[in-house]
Amino acid sequence: CWVCLGLGGDCLAIARNGQAVSTLLNPALVAVSTWMHQNGLKLAPQKSEAIVLTRKNKYTDPELFIDGHVTPIKRSMRYLGVVLDSRLTFSLHVQQASRKATEVARAIGRLMPNMDGPSQCKRSLLGSVVNSKLLYASPVWATTGTKTAKNRNLLARAQRTTTLRITRAYRTVSY
Repeated sequence: CWVCLGLGGDCLAIARNGQAVSTLLNPALVAVSTWMHQNGLKLAPQKSEAIVLTRKNKYTDPELFIDGHVTPIKRSMRYLGVVLDSRLTFSLHVQQASRKATEVARAIGRLMPNMDGPSQCKRSLLGSVVNSKLLYASPVWATTGTKTAKNRNLLARAQRTTTLRITRAYRTVSY
């Protein structure tokens, strides 16, 4: 089981159970907190969170403490714009990225009518905005995140909306 802790910095521990993770990480958390206090920095323990990354179905959560506050163990965590879930399936990330890209595609679609709208190069430029939202950090999540048909369909739906606007096609056009 791996534990990733979202502090001002990052802590990572690898162990076989929650108690071992607690034993490894709590002294490190005390050292980080002490160093920050000595250097005039403040840590907000109420904003810290942790996630257990494991393939096990049944496991015990570690008890992690920062300045006497219990750090909550989450089932998913946003880290550098990527949503991590405890099994690293990236399904939540794909859902959120697809939703955001679809919203942007619809907003762009309202600006660009199919008849007499902006030129093709402007349409392509606006379409690249949607693709950048959809494919952000894809080298990290693409192989695992696209294993399920549901996730592939979500990604394809967002891309289809954009493609229809770029090509000035109607929604009745097949793939």
